[in-house]
Amino acid sequence: MLKIGEFAVLADMSIKTLRYYDDIGLLKPIHVDPETGYRYYAFAQLARAYRLASFKNMGLALNEISDLLDESMTLGPTRRFLKTKRAELDAALRTLQDQIAYLDNKIYEVEIEGRMSSYEVMVKRLEPMKVLVAGGAAPLQKDVGDTIAMLKARIATYHVYPTAPVMAMFLDYLHPPRDIPIEVAQPTDSNVRLQGNDGVAERLLPAMTVAAVIHTGPKDMAPGWVALNQWIHRNDYKIVGPFREIFLHETSDEDPEQYAYELQFPILKK
Repeated sequence: MLKIGEFAVLADMSIKTLRYYDDIGLLKPIHVDPETGYRYYAFAQLARAYRLASFKNMGLALNEISDLLDESMTLGPTRRFLKTKRAELDAALRTLQDQIAYLDNKIYEVEIEGRMSSYEVMVKRLEPMKVLVAGGAAPLQKDVGDTIAMLKARIATYHVYPTAPVMAMFLDYLHPPRDIPIEVAQPTDSNVRLQGNDGVAERLLPAMTVAAVIHTGPKDMAPGWVALNQWIHRNDYKIVGPFREIFLHETSDEDPEQYAYELQFPILKK
């Protein structure tokens, strides 16, 4: 037999830990001296101690380890349990990788640009979205705002209940010099009877992952788009669809400094 101190050295555990495992029934000594209370272990128990430590290194809770050590689960449930724990660790790893990426971007901004960017990039998952959509083309860059206003007005005639702010969608990051294609979409869950001759249609926008920033103030959003595009390429993403301007807060009778927009690029990892 091994004294608790000798067993602790061989099992690479502290005496305090072994006492705790005894108290909770996870690794009990084969003998306890009734007079001194000294605990004694068998060499054969080292195998259980090693397996216990192995499960602990996997991030399992002690109650989960107890079930595995005592083989109270059959093979099928054991396999499912271990696969579930692995999936949880995968998710935690992705979260840590995302956190490291955000830190790396802040380090880049401070070291290369000498300051932190005024645009914070958020990566988020969007669910499928039913919209009313109207399309058109702005003759020139200076006409983009008027074209969006016209398309908004066309959709507004339907008086649908909005489930999210209206958005403009552009096919190209760099606009062509003329005839710039634009779509305006109003998310809604209303049942709509389309007129059929006004260019308004129903569509289901697919689920997607987007990188987004918030732009506040007047409509010169170029700095926001530039910052977002740089972040995407710096972090090994690629743009995979039309970009969007979400009109969070914009009224004609208000100070433009109070305007707020969300700029979005659909993205995928390269």
